[in-house]
Amino acid sequence: MPTAVILIDLLGLILIVLGFHLAFRQNLVRRWWSVLRHECHAPARLTADR
Repeated sequence: MPTAVILIDLLGLILIVLGFHLAFRQNLVRRWWSVLRHECHAPARLTADR
């Protein structure tokens, strides 16, 4: 197979995986995006006084 065909197939595979995560694993993608942008991993959780 020509190299161009293999590269296009790999790019397609990456786009498929990315699309799956964007569609079905949105919380994971948001966490990755915040890490890449150097933001907090998750918002602080409030705890109730007991």
